[in-house]
Amino acid sequence: MGRKRKYYTESKYVGKLGSRLREFSPFVENGNEFEWRWCLHCERAFMVRDMRVFHEVPSEALRGMGEKEWDKVCCAYEDCDGTLIDAWGWDGEWRRENGYPDEPVRGVVYPMYPTGADLVRLGLRKEG
Repeated sequence: MGRKRKYYTESKYVGKLGSRLREFSPFVENGNEFEWRWCLHCERAFMVRDMRVFHEVPSEALRGMGEKEWDKVCCAYEDCDGTLIDAWGWDGEWRRENGYPDEPVRGVVYPMYPTGADLVRLGLRKEG
């Protein structure tokens, strides 16, 4: 997979969302730091508390485009540029349709549109 690039500099990094959840609670459904989310950009799951928070909108691509406060909250993975708007609830219809587990494994890629090989890799289908 080769994911190594850090999308945002550490100088802008504040910390994990868990410690600042109340500040961003209008943007986080249920305000539950233990809720699982799935990132549309990297297709990996993480808990809300592990999302990264920055002093300013970290992505150059988002600056000047009417950035919102929630753009300061980013995917939990350093090699991903997804923001809060890309963090879908894990318990969505797409997850059930794909047969993904109720509780995901952190770091595992769960494609939105899995191939047969993806389902074999995830142990959801036997090879052949």
